[in-house]
Amino acid sequence: AGDLFDAVSTASALIMSLSRLGCFFAGCCHGRPAYGLSWAVVFSDPATASLYRGIPLHPTQLYSAGANLLLFLLLLFLFRRGTFRGALAGVYFLGYGLSRFVIEFYRGGMRPMAGPLSLNQVLCLGFAAGGAVFLLRRALSASPKGAHEP
Repeated sequence: AGDLFDAVSTASALIMSLSRLGCFFAGCCHGRPAYGLSWAVVFSDPATASLYRGIPLHPTQLYSAGANLLLFLLLLFLFRRGTFRGALAGVYFLGYGLSRFVIEFYRGGMRPMAGPLSLNQVLCLGFAAGGAVFLLRRALSASPKGAHEP
């Protein structure tokens, strides 16, 4: 089961990176207004999914694509280095949860809130905590025979 979780997690990081590029080209999942930000993007096409047409925005889709690409490369590195089964899944959940938590501060549009955090941020903290617990439990129970072979 650990090998399957590791493979799916690694593929998910790459797929999420590519899908966020699709979001960028469609103008959805955009960031909040970012006047004066040198790398802000402006969606002006009338067909854009952006709520803020013509306004400079944080390119949160690109932040997310980059974070997921880095996570994918980290998972490949860890796989080639050799690690215990399930480690990649734990790293993915932890890394995705933390990166998405931070990116959510820059997201635009209306979002349900849970106190000072968005509901997505609360879920991301759960994702990260779940990944950390999973990683810790798997690390404590892993045997040398349960390791991935590079």
